Amino acid sequence: MTVRRFTLLAAVVAALALVAAGCGGSSGSIPELASLTQVAKTSASADTAKFALTFEMSLPVPGANGSLSFSAEGGFDTPAKRSQMTIDLSSLAELMQQVGSSLGGKVTGDLGDPGDWKLKAIQDGDVVYLNFPLIAKELPDGKTWVKGNAEDFSKTDTSGLDQFGSLSGMDPRDIFGFLKAVSGSIESVGREEVRGVETSHYRATLDPAKLTELVPAEQRKALGGVEEAARQAGLTELPLDVWIDEDQRIRKLSIDLDTKMPGSDESVKASFVVELYDYGTPLELDLPPADQVADASTLKPKSS
Repeated sequence: MTVRRFTLLAAVVAALALVAAGCGGSSGSIPELASLTQVAKTSASADTAKFALTFEMSLPVPGANGSLSFSAEGGFDTPAKRSQMTIDLSSLAELMQQVGSSLGGKVTGDLGDPGDWKLKAIQDGDVVYLNFPLIAKELPDGKTWVKGNAEDFSKTDTSGLDQFGSLSGMDPRDIFGFLKAVSGSIESVGREEVRGVETSHYRATLDPAKLTELVPAEQRKALGGVEEAARQAGLTELPLDVWIDEDQRIRKLSIDLDTKMPGSDESVKASFVVELYDYGTPLELDLPPADQVADASTLKPKSS
């Protein structure tokens, strides 16, 4: 594999970072729900919020410890086309290094230090600022950030920046497409606090086949290919937990899987958790100093 392949994977994972939804505890009765449709609409109507997500997976990988995780956090202001996020992909780098070592160093490219796999992205209108230490050597001296629009990034030959430019077109509220695929009854679990906010906890199941049927293709991108992963694992349903506040907005969404791959005794475990908080709070952007920013349009262009 090459560095470009890895940065492409990082961009795909980054799409997941443009999502939003957190846990505590208290008692009390909660209303029954027959559908999550209105909850999805109310949550998606929120123009500003902050988010945090974590993903953990254990799976059989020859020559590696078989664990993978990443985390992301940030915020968005959709009407103003402003967002920011930080993504930690250091676990991915460690896994690739382990696989490479087991293959006798056959993984090509400079993977760098796992600490280099921490991406920062800021969107301000049509301009995206990116900081990714893994590609620092490809930038002009003294520059640690790159800025440009999607077209600027698409023309540069710097490792994978053409993929990162697509971040400017993502809408974090697309994650609520998950709820269109809920099937069966919705179980009331109890009252719990999520980041200090009182919520009602519900449990349901998702039908992966419904994702393709009910969720538009552009929104399914924000779901991280869940329906494809479920299909490959032979799953017909996915367990879903949702925490909803008094204003009928999602505060937390989680999926936990424990299954076996088809034709194998090897188990695969995965946990995906997204939290939303600070609904309605204006997003304050901390733009990088101008003298640390390289313009994507000035970088080495792709060869024709």
